[in-house]
Amino acid sequence: ELMAEGIWEPTRERLNACCQELSRIAGLLGDLSRLQQMESEQLVLHREPVEFKALLEDIRELFAGALQEKHIDCRLEGGPLTAEADRDRISQVLQNLMSNAVKYTPEGGSIRWTLAREEDSARISITDSGIGIDKKDLPYLFERFYRADSARTAGRSFGLGLAIARSIAEAHRGTIRAENQPEGVCFIVQFKI
Repeated sequence: ELMAEGIWEPTRERLNACCQELSRIAGLLGDLSRLQQMESEQLVLHREPVEFKALLEDIRELFAGALQEKHIDCRLEGGPLTAEADRDRISQVLQNLMSNAVKYTPEGGSIRWTLAREEDSARISITDSGIGIDKKDLPYLFERFYRADSARTAGRSFGLGLAIARSIAEAHRGTIRAENQPEGVCFIVQFKI
């Protein structure tokens, strides 16, 4: 408004700041729309056989630049694991978890993905060597707009990514949870196959 009214000169820096803020708001609106769609049971899953080791290798490749920049060792453990799932939705969950792991793992740290079949369910976990999560925050991590008051949640997070991940896991008749480790945190996604 200040630029439109001629009070501020529209400099490149001010226009870039406006553009970044609009992108942030558009991202928030998109997240809210996805969450509302999932919670109103309008989420339609397109199930197909998904080979999770291959999917995680693709996700690791997406984050290759960030992993390399921070010198993070990212490993995949476990054999092939195939299950019926909505590939795009599950990929969204796993990318969210990978993004968080990269963000909160210190330079030179590690991230470990583990795949396992447990009776009639698939179990996918991601463990980082980051700063962990305060014990008092663990029960609320998957609530919408919840942001723990710690260095782990510093930045421009809205507290929606994990709420969306939980909705997608539940739509697959599954669960998602977090557990602190001696070093870092482990997120576990488990659903029926």
